[in-house]
Amino acid sequence: MNTYLKLATASVAALMMTACASTDVDDSMRVGGDDNDVYASTNPDVELSDAQTFGINDDDNFEAVTVSPNTAVASRVIRTDTTITGALPSMYDYSTVTDAVVRAELADTFNGTTEYTVFAPSNTAFSGMDLSTASKADLQRTLKGHVVAGRISSSDLQMKLDQNGGTYTAQTLSGDTVTFMRMGDKIKVADKNGYTYDIEAADNEFKNGYVHGISGVLGRTY
Repeated sequence: MNTYLKLATASVAALMMTACASTDVDDSMRVGGDDNDVYASTNPDVELSDAQTFGINDDDNFEAVTVSPNTAVASRVIRTDTTITGALPSMYDYSTVTDAVVRAELADTFNGTTEYTVFAPSNTAFSGMDLSTASKADLQRTLKGHVVAGRISSSDLQMKLDQNGGTYTAQTLSGDTVTFMRMGDKIKVADKNGYTYDIEAADNEFKNGYVHGISGVLGRTY
């Protein structure tokens, strides 16, 4: 009898361990380790619903994206507990503009309670530009030309476009103007020189504003 009970107990324990193992989150599916971090599936065949792709709701910090194994994760970042300065380094493909903010001594500007909306060029957008020799004043002017005062989401931009016949012009911190327009299902931004770029990574939301990734450097002369 004792032998039978021992065998039965061992079988139940084994079944419980198997069930627990099947529900554990694989470490390869975790990016970060707290409630504010991004989670991603490494299975390229996983299909995600809209709710999974764009977050459960506007207050949620959960993001799910489908990526291939060993591919860097690029997704919308929501860190409402962190300022723009604190969160920029967590944005994939925006290390160049992050470094430029530090060199231009603008980190404190975007680390306070004043709200801003930053249209940040991706690393690729800076291709061909040598920022290593740029002065602090030049870097500040360039970066401020990508920043609009206030908190502007992509939904806000859509509303402003609807209210203004499909275009909307805003003044940046540098004093220059940028113009937003709808082309098909995309919103584009044009600088004072007439160059037009895509908004390609919208609605990265932080405590003191938004960062929208764009495909070019505003005010750049080619």
